[in-house]
Amino acid sequence: MIVSCDGTFLKQMNQYMEMERYDPDQAATENELSERLKAGIDVVLLDMTSYGFRGVALLDRINHIQPRIPVICLMPQGMTQLSMTVMQHGAYDEILSPFSKSALLKTITSAHKDRKKFARNGDRTFWQRLEDTFVAGSLAEAGAGELAREWLRRQQEKKGGNNEK
Repeated sequence: MIVSCDGTFLKQMNQYMEMERYDPDQAATENELSERLKAGIDVVLLDMTSYGFRGVALLDRINHIQPRIPVICLMPQGMTQLSMTVMQHGAYDEILSPFSKSALLKTITSAHKDRKKFARNGDRTFWQRLEDTFVAGSLAEAGAGELAREWLRRQQEKKGGNNEK
């Protein structure tokens, strides 16, 4: 899905994505965005060039409605603070404008693959799994190996994992 308040940008991106055999959905308002997210979207391209810092609220909305959807932020040049902010708010990746179409396609392909990985891992992100590992490792290092194993087992049960050993 392409999200932008710039109608010309939406039209151009839609045409390009269709040429590449994608069938993108579009949203120009928060209401359109909310409705389309409920329909099941794989990847979001968020045009931060048109929204600026207001786009951070849209990113938060996307993450609230569909927390596992990768959001690729299309960023204006020279907006370092905005770039850091979107990454802190959970953007999957960013691409600086003007961007190459090959870089965009590569990032979208990567986001699709990662989305499938999330589904295979019970929708638990890499960071959630890493956090579990660090907690268990800390417990084990402190001499509480049995507690570490029990803690991991409970985390897997809570989060729908079935990788018991």
